[in-house]
Amino acid sequence: MKYKCYLRILALALLSMWAGTVQAQYRQVIEEHFSVSPGEQLQVEVAHADVMLHTHQSPSVEVVVSMDAEDWEQAEKLLRKLDFQIERTSEGVSIVTRKISNVVGFWDLWRLVFGQRRVGIRVEVTVPEQFSLNVSTSGGDVEVERIRGEAKIRTAGGDITFDRIQSPSWVQIATAGGDIEGVVLRGEEVEVKTAGGDIEIHEVEGENIQIKTAGGDIEIVKWRGNGDAHTAGGDIVVEEVEGDLEAKTMGGDVEVFLKKPGHIVLSTTGGDIDIFMPPMVGAKLYFRGGRVLIASDFTFRGMLEKDEAEGEINGGGEAYIEARTFGGVIRLRSRKAAL
Repeated sequence: MKYKCYLRILALALLSMWAGTVQAQYRQVIEEHFSVSPGEQLQVEVAHADVMLHTHQSPSVEVVVSMDAEDWEQAEKLLRKLDFQIERTSEGVSIVTRKISNVVGFWDLWRLVFGQRRVGIRVEVTVPEQFSLNVSTSGGDVEVERIRGEAKIRTAGGDITFDRIQSPSWVQIATAGGDIEGVVLRGEEVEVKTAGGDIEIHEVEGENIQIKTAGGDIEIVKWRGNGDAHTAGGDIVVEEVEGDLEAKTMGGDVEVFLKKPGHIVLSTTGGDIDIFMPPMVGAKLYFRGGRVLIASDFTFRGMLEKDEAEGEINGGGEAYIEARTFGGVIRLRSRKAAL
């Protein structure tokens, strides 16, 4: 059985740009409750709305959609044109709105975005912790609490923040230009992308990790697994690496702490590369840059020149470290691993 409710909402334009700036004189709220089973899916496909996802222990989904408007008369002309559909489906719960470009004229949209009569839309959903997510907004921010399930989260330009996402298989997080920030991200396949913002995650774990930004910085505190961290121009900092890592930037610096390294490839077009390792860890290595420095804490055997080094430290082993920079300095230094 399907439950439908229609929220006549204008102005799905602009929540991402004007979030927090609307001085609400009018507010319209819709609330819905659905009984669900753990493991089902939440689908959200909305236009220019912020999305906030919470979790609880109850087998239910709670939905609260709110609209704040400065001028109700201006908004009323278009409220009836936009359907906001919230329904129970065979897979879980669906929250969908029509594309604003299909119902709002150019000049009406211009006035809502740049004029004085703005609106703000927020979709707030509470789901069981064991639930899958398929969330998309064409411009707002997305916030996610703890979730255990497959997750696909997209926004056309807002920021994405999360507490803990643990998936038995895959996780996909993408924004066309905002920042991505989170605490814990785990899955077999992990993909995090932004077209230009920064990426900051405390802990990431997976068999295939892909972290990419077109120009921002990347900072990972704990890296467990195998994968890539790429940026077109920002800095890369990855701490406590356990596994394989390819870290590449076109112009920034690279800094890594290789706690238990596997196959490591580090490169930058013109920045420096700083490599820290526990003093007793062994590895084969090849470095080439403007200058190469290896601390005396390590027992090095092989060829060491001003701009190149090839050989092994502490007897070698299975780990391999390759670092290249066309103009910067490569430094290998020791640091004790935290217990």
